[in-house]
Amino acid sequence: MINLARTRVLIETAEWHLGQIIDLGDSLRARRDRLLATEPGNGVARAIAEDPFVTNALEIVERARVALDELGKWKDRGDAS
Repeated sequence: MINLARTRVLIETAEWHLGQIIDLGDSLRARRDRLLATEPGNGVARAIAEDPFVTNALEIVERARVALDELGKWKDRGDAS
């Protein structure tokens, strides 16, 4: 049998970690956008903004948003039981 209290703690921990990832990603996106806005013709700025590390990190953030949403739906179903 699943321990519901432990499951709730695990869900809340996952929510916190996903929230941290999303916050960091939002910061990264804002810095990237600000860099591109202030240096639109700067090839170095564009190279940094389009670096695979940056684009991959932002993709991970979007996946974290989806995971957090799905986790919330799962949590809501558990609360309704």
